Amino acid sequence: MSLPQLIFIIVAVSAVQLVEGTFGAAGTAAAFSGLGAIGLVATAFNERRGARLRDTLASLEPAARDEVLVRLENSEMRAHAVHDLGIAAPRVPLRRPLESFACSESQARTMRWGTRLWLVLGTFLVLDYASDQLLGRAIFFSASLSWWESIGIVLIWVAGTALSWWLARGSRAVVRVSDAALELECPGRRTRRIAWEEVTAVRFGGFPRRLRVASGAERIVVHDTIQGYGRLLNITLSRLPDGVVARAG
Repeated sequence: MSLPQLIFIIVAVSAVQLVEGTFGAAGTAAAFSGLGAIGLVATAFNERRGARLRDTLASLEPAARDEVLVRLENSEMRAHAVHDLGIAAPRVPLRRPLESFACSESQARTMRWGTRLWLVLGTFLVLDYASDQLLGRAIFFSASLSWWESIGIVLIWVAGTALSWWLARGSRAVVRVSDAALELECPGRRTRRIAWEEVTAVRFGGFPRRLRVASGAERIVVHDTIQGYGRLLNITLSRLPDGVVARAG
């Protein structure tokens, strides 16, 4: 998660709370409906762009089509268009013998501070619940809440803290690509390496968007939060061995 994404989430949640306090349940429903409508419009816009690119590529001669695909070597849309049309794409050249991809420093820093925030607030939440239970009062948790609702709130926060920690740890990962192999290195975990000739399956896209490369004994998963994800995706898809077809979704 980048800093702009974090700010957007905070603003959106604050706006929903403000609407709820002002207009009640109907306002909350309208706010969520508005956010959903924005998401649908953005999705439709991206789908339209993809459809226009597919139509353009399908109408071009092979030489002209390859020229367009070369210009799109950094775009994720290229991978989806090539997959949907079932065409061969030109190989994406590496900018150096060993090209690296990683999350930006600002994104990694945001994830670390987000984890700390979850941990601090979660600790206070657990202590508040324990205090109410031990002293037989209802100061921090409303008396109208049942025991399972109170525990559910605490467990959700604990799960959020664990997920935030896992994402922050993954934000320190580095993906390295050469003409020989794909390699994933993450502090605290063993380094994963798959030679191109060992690749047996590739899948990309889905929700959340990610690239999954597998061999007989190894698997590498890279999420779209990494800088240069579109380029990494196209580099990978242009180096698959014969007989291996990437799957989308």
